[in-house]
Amino acid sequence: MGLADVRATRVSGVEQPLKQALIPQLRQLIASLEIQVPCELNHKEEIELQEEVIKKVNLKYEGTSSIFTVDFTSDVTLMQHQFETEHKSRYGFIQTEKLLIIESISVEVIQKMGTPEEPVIIRKSPVEETPQPVEIVKIFTVEKWDDIPVYLQEDLQPEDSINGAVIIVEKSAPL
Repeated sequence: MGLADVRATRVSGVEQPLKQALIPQLRQLIASLEIQVPCELNHKEEIELQEEVIKKVNLKYEGTSSIFTVDFTSDVTLMQHQFETEHKSRYGFIQTEKLLIIESISVEVIQKMGTPEEPVIIRKSPVEETPQPVEIVKIFTVEKWDDIPVYLQEDLQPEDSINGAVIIVEKSAPL
């Protein structure tokens, strides 16, 4: 199992009509948000981490409060089309006569943590040799007490076979 990705997001209000002339300002705003984000992230020089940057625009029709988030692109027509597709999917109609407003813009930086390499486990004893429990405990099941063997996970090897109910614990688990 890998480690969780680290995410940091910055959002800035815009509240201006979606127009092609606004794109350079939005690019500058995105650049400034991208500069702010790395402060939160782990930037250790000895670890090479991949980062993914997601740029989004929150759009709404003028005079409404329903916001739809679309991918930021330099193409206003494409962002408008994404918005209209989402709006039509949710409400069943679009309002071509209304102006689209950029409510806010967001930048999310995702630092991919990766998955550590799994060690290759090689069997050290003959397959015929059965593992030995470290303890036998009593467990009440199906209206009777049963003796159940407890095995340490580190003592088990590939191809070990144990019949019946058992408890397998990690080294750090209390017995």
